[in-house]
Amino acid sequence: MNLCLSRTAYFVLASALSVLLASVVRDLFWDVDRERMPGPCLPAQLTHCGGRAVPTAPNSMVMNVSTSSAPSPEFKPQQNQSTAEMALLVRGHTLSRAMLDRILAWALQGSSATPSVDVLLSVDTTTQTLARDVALKHFRARNTGVQISIHTYNNADMNRNFPELHKAMNRSHWKSAKSSAYGFHTEALLLWYWSLAPAQRQQYRYIWVFEADVAFSGPHIMPMLANYPDADLVTLHCHAIPQGWVHLSAVSDKYNESVPIARRLLSFEAVQRFSQQFLEILTTRLKSGQHAWSEQAACSFAAIEGLKILQLKKEDVGMPFSYGSRQKMTAFNFNRYSRHSFRQNKLYHPVKF
Repeated sequence: MNLCLSRTAYFVLASALSVLLASVVRDLFWDVDRERMPGPCLPAQLTHCGGRAVPTAPNSMVMNVSTSSAPSPEFKPQQNQSTAEMALLVRGHTLSRAMLDRILAWALQGSSATPSVDVLLSVDTTTQTLARDVALKHFRARNTGVQISIHTYNNADMNRNFPELHKAMNRSHWKSAKSSAYGFHTEALLLWYWSLAPAQRQQYRYIWVFEADVAFSGPHIMPMLANYPDADLVTLHCHAIPQGWVHLSAVSDKYNESVPIARRLLSFEAVQRFSQQFLEILTTRLKSGQHAWSEQAACSFAAIEGLKILQLKKEDVGMPFSYGSRQKMTAFNFNRYSRHSFRQNKLYHPVKF
């Protein structure tokens, strides 16, 4: 009798665990178009979103694509009819469907915001040669009617435009990486900036730069982006570089000459905002061969130039918001976090879905 009960209890427990495991796996790997996807609904080819019917947008998807960022004589800067004074640039290399959906949702919000905000994409195609085509196919399939400019570059573009960069890269712990853009994000940002027509460079007063694995846990991100005063750099926190920091020596000789170690600063950089003035200063410095691992580059250059630096507001930053690979957020725990009011309307990183 006892043996029979034990077997029954074991069977019930095993069944309950299997149901729980199946639920977890379902939440982790559920397709990105599921109804439970947090954040804004995409009004395109989705039958439901949060239980609401979503209308299909007109068949008028407009794509503005730049295929190179090299400021060479034969390169023609991309043209844009927008009058927005602020842009949100999402930068990455491997882009999931959920990441592309987030970009589209932000672009829809930016186009209808007052004042409007341009949402753009810059992709490193060094190892993902089809990344641009994948993004284009995804955006066109969504059929939202929103305009998104896609800028592409690769490691050859980085080395051609920054001849001294390879020296800094060879001093890093990631010197075997196939693309120097993995660690030198400021240079990648400038390749995008240089791809703009001169009038558009002047048009954007501020450029927010998000890594592709950043997510926002609220329905509308534009009010948060607009809620920062004038500053040349907005970042999480600029602080002194700790002793033994692994990327301290990943700099060029000219950076060593122009930025003393005692004046170098460090900041987590998944979300930052740059002023147009600061991008012009960075252009001058980097064209002269001053290169540094990007976590120290922005803060150090801004500080040594005497520019205004602001910290991201605490109420805008969720947890995790760090480098920590152990803390990567999946669809399961991002959905769970987003249901709590005190975790809504916040930035999270890394969100790996």
